[in-house]
Amino acid sequence: MKADQIVVGATYWDREKGLRKLVDGYGVQVVRYKLLSGRRNGMPVKEEPDGLHIYGCNLVSFQRWAKEQVLFGPDALM
Repeated sequence: MKADQIVVGATYWDREKGLRKLVDGYGVQVVRYKLLSGRRNGMPVKEEPDGLHIYGCNLVSFQRWAKEQVLFGPDALM
């Protein structure tokens, strides 16, 4: 996906098993996300009160991983 398609607060998936909700962006190079389902990637940055862990990666890695934005999913329940 292109950088302008990555939006904080949106949920993305890799068209396989992973589902991640983007929760924060630092500048233009680093993003943080909640791992909703799928394989974990490294050590979590912190744990949220809802029990989900926050992970971080650079924007280019997230762009390569994300294949599609989920328009109906966990966001519809919140």
